[in-house]
Amino acid sequence: MKSHYLILALFILAFLMNSCTPKYACLNIITTPPSAYIDYCDNGEHLGTSPIQAEVFNLGKNKKKIIVLAKLEGYEDKKQSITIEKKVGKRAKADKYCKTIHIQLEKEKEKETEIFTKVKISSDPDNAHIYSNEQYIGETGGQEFYYFTWNSHLDRKEIRIEKSGFNTERRMITPKDDRVNIVLHSNND
Repeated sequence: MKSHYLILALFILAFLMNSCTPKYACLNIITTPPSAYIDYCDNGEHLGTSPIQAEVFNLGKNKKKIIVLAKLEGYEDKKQSITIEKKVGKRAKADKYCKTIHIQLEKEKEKETEIFTKVKISSDPDNAHIYSNEQYIGETGGQEFYYFTWNSHLDRKEIRIEKSGFNTERRMITPKDDRVNIVLHSNND
């Protein structure tokens, strides 16, 4: 009878020791493009540079969500997570329980650069109203130069010249233009 209790006690002890024994799994982290810095988000620990195989500690009773952060110059930082199941192994056999994370990094958005130009706008006859992209900016014959702002997405603007008794004229200008002269035609012709 004592032997049954001893066997039961040893079984319970082995079960408790096994459930308290740290369990391990490994993580293969692959980024496109490669050579990204990989950090473990739980504690900020730097794991290495991709592609990398990292050992992950797991308590063994529950699933564990692992979140990693990939950083590479010229690309947006990206977090990605994976859940490690409770079925994991001892440290020596961690690579038997490997999971793989593929992280696709996106290029950083280009910062827009603005350039400023001045354009001399004149008309024949003078004193015509000038509009740029549907906004009134002045009259010909008065201020000689008008200033325009350009960026990488805006490479042309429409200017419109109007004068009572004359046909409306439109022109497209670009950052390369420094002078625009528009001849207005009488609408009586």
